[in-house]
Amino acid sequence: MGAFRAGGEKKLRIKGSYNFRIYFIPVRTGLILFRLALALVRVLGYSFKNVIKQLFGEVENSMQPSAMKSILSPCRVLPVITVLDVGQTVTLSRTLLDSGMPAVEITLRTPAALEAIAAVKAEVPELQIAAGTVTNAAELDAAMSAGADFAVSPGSTPALLGAAAERGVGLVPGVASPSEIMLGLDHGLDTFKLFPATALGGIPMLKALGGPFPQVNFCPTGGLTPENFRDYLALPNVVCCGGSWMVAPALVEAGDWKHIAALAADAMALHGN
Repeated sequence: MGAFRAGGEKKLRIKGSYNFRIYFIPVRTGLILFRLALALVRVLGYSFKNVIKQLFGEVENSMQPSAMKSILSPCRVLPVITVLDVGQTVTLSRTLLDSGMPAVEITLRTPAALEAIAAVKAEVPELQIAAGTVTNAAELDAAMSAGADFAVSPGSTPALLGAAAERGVGLVPGVASPSEIMLGLDHGLDTFKLFPATALGGIPMLKALGGPFPQVNFCPTGGLTPENFRDYLALPNVVCCGGSWMVAPALVEAGDWKHIAALAADAMALHGN
């Protein structure tokens, strides 16, 4: 057998009449070709991880769609908080947790929202925090950096859905039509926020969507009240509801924690549903 030379070829004769040629390339040339291949992959808009995922079916996102359902199902009602004061929001969040609510949605509607998310995560670590009113990738990044566990959006855009998938962030995108649901399904999601729920038709709308989308779960939000939310929870495709009656600004500003606790406990109670 001949001696090996980098960049050359080696001819092997195996017992019998078959000849095989094995070609070798220099290590440096191989590295250059590998870097060119990676550059081409990036130009095409894929990360190396995504290529591996496409080739081998590797699951990259740690927050899988079914995980969002498991997080939301125990909530019954996800309280939607608009931050007026960081300290009050911490007290409010602790009150809700003590009343049986395992998660809150802190909306990015005021300048103090991100600070409030960080404060609640530090002071009430047992609570799951959803960053609400997330509308773009920059807000998603800011909310996750502040300590949010997952995000909720009022609508769906390819850019936002793509950003959440790329970052491995749990997202409950808002939908108002079958087309938006289909867009979310294309991005691997199965749990959505129907918003604004009552304005879109409420319970009849959810029943209608259950036909073509039996695999989809909803968190209807917008217009729900203590009088009607249990009717929504009775639907098979509703995992929880979004509501703000137990965190009304007037109650929070007044520091009426006892009343807030009573409303929260009633929302978590199983009587009637």
